[in-house]
Amino acid sequence: MLVDIIRAILERVLRDKLILGLIIIGILGIFVTGANKDPGKDRLVSNQEEEAAGSGQKPGQQKGQAAAGQGTGQGQRPGGQQQAGQGAPPPPAESPQQTANIACEFIKWWLTRAMDYQQTTAVAAHKEALSWMKPPATEAFVQLFWSDELAAQVESGARTGSFQTSMVSPLAVNPDGSIPIRAIGVLVLQDTGYPPKSQPLELNFLVKKEAQGYRIVNFYSQAGEISYPGGVR
Repeated sequence: MLVDIIRAILERVLRDKLILGLIIIGILGIFVTGANKDPGKDRLVSNQEEEAAGSGQKPGQQKGQAAAGQGTGQGQRPGGQQQAGQGAPPPPAESPQQTANIACEFIKWWLTRAMDYQQTTAVAAHKEALSWMKPPATEAFVQLFWSDELAAQVESGARTGSFQTSMVSPLAVNPDGSIPIRAIGVLVLQDTGYPPKSQPLELNFLVKKEAQGYRIVNFYSQAGEISYPGGVR
């Protein structure tokens, strides 16, 4: 009987130690797991959840959208046009007003050559001026302001002169791109032995831009041909 009681007590003590040992192992496992856990991870997840809740998005969608935004800004224009390899953009087209202004500047320069009546420079200057005119305009100008007789007199020094421009202005821009231009000025000529004579002139041009540049396609003078001292020759 006593032996049975002692055996029962020993068995219970052994059984309780086993249970106690399992409890201790479990507690140690909890401490070890808690020590290895990243304390900032919960805060990161919590922050993402709070941001997602405020924007109506699920966690993880913000990263995908940020990456997509970076891809759009780094090499593509809106619409998918590549920036790399595109080259320089073409220059902007001239407006009608810009074209008219450039044509007027062209005529101002052209008049300094076409109305040169100085002995040393007139022949070369007129040759250059006529190269910028189309045949109908060339014929009209030569007949009025650079005839063979006048050219010979200027080249010999028997006659000299100059043209003073007071106004050059565009009148319109035609649908075909041509531009009528009016130039007003005074031509001063002097023959040897005669006093200088002034003649007001109104010159009218039709200018058009071509592949090689601006050209005078038509010309006429309101005042007619040059008046010489002593009458029209």
